[in-house]
Amino acid sequence: MIKISIIFLFMILAILLFSLSDWYTEQNQKFQAVNNEHLREIRKLRKIKELNVWLQNRVEPFLSSLPNDMAASDKNIVLFFDENSNKFNFKVSKYLYSDELTQNLDILFSCHRSNKKQLAKLIQLQYPTGYIQFRELKTFGKNITGMLQIVQPVFSKGDDNASH
Repeated sequence: MIKISIIFLFMILAILLFSLSDWYTEQNQKFQAVNNEHLREIRKLRKIKELNVWLQNRVEPFLSSLPNDMAASDKNIVLFFDENSNKFNFKVSKYLYSDELTQNLDILFSCHRSNKKQLAKLIQLQYPTGYIQFRELKTFGKNITGMLQIVQPVFSKGDDNASH
């Protein structure tokens, strides 16, 4: 009788271990699925951290060097226009106007197609504290005309974006 009860007890233990093994396999699969999802999230967070470091090292110093009020940006844009207006035959299309974070000036230009040096200098022209966008470029006979937009980012002292 004792032998039968020991055999019966071992059989119950074997059945329990077998079902526990199935339960463990199922739980392990769930854990692996959750772990893979978290690994993807961790990779995304690492990428975000890399981008944040890049922004702090590269973009923040540039943005902090920009003028922090409209008067300084107006002065920069006007000085740039004055320095280059005679060289490139600039004319104002739309005088200083503002977007949310920029101060802009639209400029018309024209040059002769045979004057390749002047055209090359115009294309290579840089605005040190902002951007130059070519809005139009047209050819009429032997003349090339177009419009540039000078874009000066401006961050006022009360602006939340300037403090980040």
